[in-house]
Amino acid sequence: MKVTRVFTHHEYPRFAAEEGFSSDLISIGFVYDEKISINGDRVDIKNAIRDRHPTLSEYMIGNAAGHFVRFRDGISVGDILIAYEGENIVSGVGVVQGPCVYNDSNPLGDPNGDFGYPNQRAVSWENNPRFFSRWKLKSDLSYWVGLPGTVYIKKGYRIKRLNEIFI
Repeated sequence: MKVTRVFTHHEYPRFAAEEGFSSDLISIGFVYDEKISINGDRVDIKNAIRDRHPTLSEYMIGNAAGHFVRFRDGISVGDILIAYEGENIVSGVGVVQGPCVYNDSNPLGDPNGDFGYPNQRAVSWENNPRFFSRWKLKSDLSYWVGLPGTVYIKKGYRIKRLNEIFI
């Protein structure tokens, strides 16, 4: 199993994490067109981000596209997911249960709701621990989890069981 970290939400991280736990999902934004979200290549994704955010630099557009592609294509069913809310707090950990889907009709994906994150994956969340210091993770993970950005996959880091990420 690979280990992936996803930042829960840029404005409402705790609220988004709680909604994700109650619906067994993790979600991100970046692309708001279902066809591009599911089948678009990197050029399509960058164009969609550029159209929505015309003042972003090309660097920021490429960075956002990379995070989106990692979420859609880089995560596999069975991978460990660490939901991070920032401020050194891990919201929760779970196991990815499904592919990336586009859903703008639930509370996480509703474009008129609090989050507007329609790109989603099913996750089986552990009930405990929740909302804990990232320093309770093994040291090589605790530093990595705190990196800025939305989606990171820990390259070359493989585990057999979820509890192997904790000290």
